[in-house]
Amino acid sequence: MFRRVTLVFVILLMIAVWATGAAADDDLEKVRRAITENNAAWKAAEAFFHPDEFGSHLGINKPLELDLLEPKIDPPLDIPTNFDWRDQSAVTNVRSQGQCGSCWAFAAVGALESAAIREGGYPRSIDLSEQYLVSDCYSQYDCNGSYSVWEPAQFLVTQGTVDEACMPYVAHNSACDRCGNWSSRLYTANSRGTVSQNVESIKQALYQHGPLITAMDVYSDFNYYDEGVYSQSWGSYEGGHAILIVGYNDSGQYFTCKNSWGSYWGESGYFRIAYSQVNGSVSFGQDTQWLSFDEGGTQPTGHAPTIDYLRYYDDDDELVYPPVYVTPAQSATLSIAFDYDDSDGNLDGGMLYAELDGDTYTLGPLTDMGASGALGFYFDFEMTTGGHDGNLYVVDTAGNESNVLPFEFTVQTNPQPCAGNTAPHIQSTHYFVESIELQTPLEVQPGVMLEIRFEYEDDQCNLPGGDLMIDAGGGWQNLGPNPFYLGCSTDDSGLYWGFYFDLEDASPGSYAFEAYFTDICGSASNHVDGVFSVSGAGDDDDDDNDDDNDDNDDNDASDDDDDASDDDDASDDDDAGGNNKPNQSSGERDDEEDGGGCGL
Repeated sequence: MFRRVTLVFVILLMIAVWATGAAADDDLEKVRRAITENNAAWKAAEAFFHPDEFGSHLGINKPLELDLLEPKIDPPLDIPTNFDWRDQSAVTNVRSQGQCGSCWAFAAVGALESAAIREGGYPRSIDLSEQYLVSDCYSQYDCNGSYSVWEPAQFLVTQGTVDEACMPYVAHNSACDRCGNWSSRLYTANSRGTVSQNVESIKQALYQHGPLITAMDVYSDFNYYDEGVYSQSWGSYEGGHAILIVGYNDSGQYFTCKNSWGSYWGESGYFRIAYSQVNGSVSFGQDTQWLSFDEGGTQPTGHAPTIDYLRYYDDDDELVYPPVYVTPAQSATLSIAFDYDDSDGNLDGGMLYAELDGDTYTLGPLTDMGASGALGFYFDFEMTTGGHDGNLYVVDTAGNESNVLPFEFTVQTNPQPCAGNTAPHIQSTHYFVESIELQTPLEVQPGVMLEIRFEYEDDQCNLPGGDLMIDAGGGWQNLGPNPFYLGCSTDDSGLYWGFYFDLEDASPGSYAFEAYFTDICGSASNHVDGVFSVSGAGDDDDDDNDDDNDDNDDNDASDDDDDASDDDDASDDDDAGGNNKPNQSSGERDDEEDGGGCGL
């Protein structure tokens, strides 16, 4: 029989298809022997990326364009022996560039974010757009890599970038498809400087100017880095790579760097590299740049508020799942609610604008508005039968407009949303670890979160509010309902709904599951199934362990039932904020996640 593992419900909206998962590599022992022979101070593990695809996760091409700006020589300071900007809460979360040679954009934007925190007073949660640089908004470089570190830095001085919500990361080349009010959401650096390629200059600049953009040459062994102080020990040249230097340590003779391969790589997304690599084969510290955000740096007057997570409530404060059908009397009390984020507090005293069927309605001035929260309204008049739609947005006291949220509902004398209903259809199944799509047949390492994502079609838009049914060997479990904000897919729009297996304590062997959807009308989708294996033992071991796992199945089943019940409870929103809202991270990068509950 197949073993079962804990099921945890998760909402998945990601549409980007990224790299192949890391595969076992026979060269691992060669790397480990080389580390020992060179007396290096780091540990190697299985290759993080498939060796054949490692180069696509880099992004600095050679030869580098020469920076005409001379290094700025600051008066030397009596700097501390050890220093790390993470200890000052001046470094944003680790993110993932995916299978796109955009490390140069992540390093540059990471430096601007840190400068905005240090000199602009922004919170550590600031999230600026790398896609703005990868797209045609900056036509010079893209996913094919950059021939420069300083040119992207200069672009952030002259042109800047927008916030992540205005232009989310998609990990591929794209048109300059930014939000409508992008010009009021630009962040630019005030100035930049270049740093000489030597240890003392890099340390001084890091301490005086904040996290630094830099480049290094990458060899095959870097794909096997797990922890410790890296020094190149084995392998051939793979390409150049841009990273962000965030700290130094004289006691251990190393720099600490933030990478852009997600938080599961290396030391929670970071690595340490020996001072000796500045002059070694890696040539660490090439084209090192700093960015300043003080005074001359521009940002919106205040910070443009953002709004999301649109939802509907009836006059009993019960959620109404889309598609929304109401009677004429109910249309007068139908509440439309959303969440807002306003880090600088300028929304207090601002205005809400709702455009309905071509007419604009205003509400304000808004009062008691915090840095974040929920806001709702209703129109207070009965509407005619038929479809109604509109848009809403907020404007703060500095005149900054938020993004726009569309809404729609239908007024009918006798609403019948299930008349002529067509069952939803699961189109395809995808497997991801750390937002990297895996290929089948599937084998994963113990301890990972294996995400199962179902792309679906829902012509009638009756799946929001429906259920996800899973059988992983112990009977059917309901991991629904489908949150109404997930929406429906009536074309090739790429919406996903799914769950993940927590393989933290999984035993080696094979695992299977079966799944289907039911919509709010009770119509069931097609059934899909899947099989994967956890590495570490052969088939004979699986047979030997069946009895032990039989003994444990009852305990597993109770755990699974608890998880399913918890997620059902989470769907009961008691207030406009709700408990089913997913963590807010970009389109598809991997920010650090807590690994549980709802999230992208």
